[in-house]
Amino acid sequence: MKLTAAQIRNVKRKNSTFNGLDPKRKLVAIAKDVLAQLALKKYIANQGIFINGVHDLLYEVADPQLCLLETKTKCKVCARGAMVLSRVRLGNSMDARSIRNYGEGEIWDNTYSPIPGIPRPIVELLEHLFEGTTLSWHTDNEKRYGKARQKAVWQEVNDQPLTMQKIMENLVRNGGDYITAAGVNVTEAIWRDVLRRQQ
Repeated sequence: MKLTAAQIRNVKRKNSTFNGLDPKRKLVAIAKDVLAQLALKKYIANQGIFINGVHDLLYEVADPQLCLLETKTKCKVCARGAMVLSRVRLGNSMDARSIRNYGEGEIWDNTYSPIPGIPRPIVELLEHLFEGTTLSWHTDNEKRYGKARQKAVWQEVNDQPLTMQKIMENLVRNGGDYITAAGVNVTEAIWRDVLRRQQ
């Protein structure tokens, strides 16, 4: 479905609003969009796949956001892939090359986040919840955020990955934090550290 000029202007206005949000509110908005795309069956939650379906389309376009908004193509995604696409849908701040490179593992260092404005340790934590894998953060992240949180995340997964819907609903319900069933806020220290660094 091709967007009209008026719809495109509206998208650009919404970009400005989204990009003005603080990081936690951005994450909530992303989680809400992921839930909406799951409900529309445009995102199909799939472990072990970053982005499959619209990936090839995004290589060639000048404006990935408009491509995502106009396409009816269904897309298999992991939690990280879903959040990356929703970030592009909402704020248009990642180019197609970055999407491709991240998916192929070409951009991978301890500070790079695949979702601009959202700390990488949070993105990785949410991905581990979805994939049902142990946390394998870099050493400085382990020191900073602690093995106790790793244990809490592992207990939350308990050898069963969580559905993408449950993860995103948790983020929305808790204002951008992830709180386990046992009541442990596993993202609080990360957000606190990010805010402290920004001051």
